[in-house]
Amino acid sequence: MAVHPRLQVFFDGACPLCSREMAMLARRDRRGEIEFIDIAAPGFDAARWGREPAELMAAMHVRLPDGSWAIGVEAFRRIYGLLGFGPLD
Repeated sequence: MAVHPRLQVFFDGACPLCSREMAMLARRDRRGEIEFIDIAAPGFDAARWGREPAELMAAMHVRLPDGSWAIGVEAFRRIYGLLGFGPLD
């Protein structure tokens, strides 16, 4: 986990495809700028983040340093951009 992550990525750890994608992204995060948060983990509380469980399960969510959220395609754009995948506009 990053000490001061630039992004907090919420993902479904019970989904094999999601888990593989997050593992690949974690390997590319050499500076530790992303905190990966498994919403399927025991004890995860969506309310702590001001969200509903179904909301987090419906689309990828990324929390930005200012507390705002990027959701869906915008979430992936933020993640991939941070990791240097190039322009995703």
